[in-house]
Amino acid sequence: AASATTKHSTRDTDLQSSSSIGSKQEYSHDSEDEFDMLRKTVTAGRGRKRYRKDKLRTWFFNSINAGSKEDGNVIFREFLTALRKFPQLQQALCEAGDVHFGPEDQLQHAKLAREGLLALPVQERCEALHKERMRVKELFERICGDSSGGTTMQWPTFYKFFLRRGLVV
Repeated sequence: AASATTKHSTRDTDLQSSSSIGSKQEYSHDSEDEFDMLRKTVTAGRGRKRYRKDKLRTWFFNSINAGSKEDGNVIFREFLTALRKFPQLQQALCEAGDVHFGPEDQLQHAKLAREGLLALPVQERCEALHKERMRVKELFERICGDSSGGTTMQWPTFYKFFLRRGLVV
């Protein structure tokens, strides 16, 4: 019961801090109020992993955007590069986005990092890279949706993707 109370009070604190942020600062196209409304109206993704906002923010700013751009816009090529560097992130995002990345594909993807005699033959490597590119492109399009014509990803769009699917704690 104590841990439930702690979780509840932590969530209330998060909601209070996010509402105070929203009142201090206006957002161009997404507001904290809109995020809160989505969080309350979308049912939780049952039987699926759910993530805290802090974890999603870390993924976006430390792995996907990697702090290289101050404007926070991520284009497809940068997204693909980030997911190649972080295969576990690719797996988690594919699961969240209902994009197929089965065990065979994961095994093939793991073999891409091998070098020398253990490396994939050229044809298999090309096929594996092509599959990965198509998988990541589908994921990118699902996350971006209609925002910005589907050409760039920003933090609000990334976060709303998880909210709409009920994957935010």
